[in-house]
Amino acid sequence: HLPQLRQLHLHMNKLKNIREICCQEFEKLEVLDVGNNQISEIPIALVYFLGNLNTLCITNNNLTGLPAWLGSHRKIQTL
Repeated sequence: HLPQLRQLHLHMNKLKNIREICCQEFEKLEVLDVGNNQISEIPIALVYFLGNLNTLCITNNNLTGLPAWLGSHRKIQTL
């Protein structure tokens, strides 16, 4: 249980998805670095559960684009 975690750096870990991170347990996250993995989609749960996120590093993954709903996130300033 990590209720006060503000930054999570998981770059270069061969992650295929981030569904387990997009939950209430990580609601205080401000920085999520999942660059250089194998992620192919961003779950919509990110908008609902990671409302304090202001930096999302998703470079060098298997994404073909960014979902339109990502623009509705209130605090993300840096992608």
